[in-house]
Amino acid sequence: MEDIVKDNDLMTEKQFADYLSVTPRTLANWRANENKNSPPYFMLGGSVRYSLEKYKEWKEASQTLGINT
Repeated sequence: MEDIVKDNDLMTEKQFADYLSVTPRTLANWRANENKNSPPYFMLGGSVRYSLEKYKEWKEASQTLGINT
């Protein structure tokens, strides 16, 4: 990823897609399908943002519950 992102920073859809090695379209599909196993996101003035900190919390909780992420 070209930008250094701290855990408490909000990432753009492109940054987060790069972090996960998926396309922004995949993230959009997960959101559109209201996939219960999709990473948490925020709407900020009409733009989608992801928190690396919230993603790590979500991933840890998902693994604890035995959900494939």
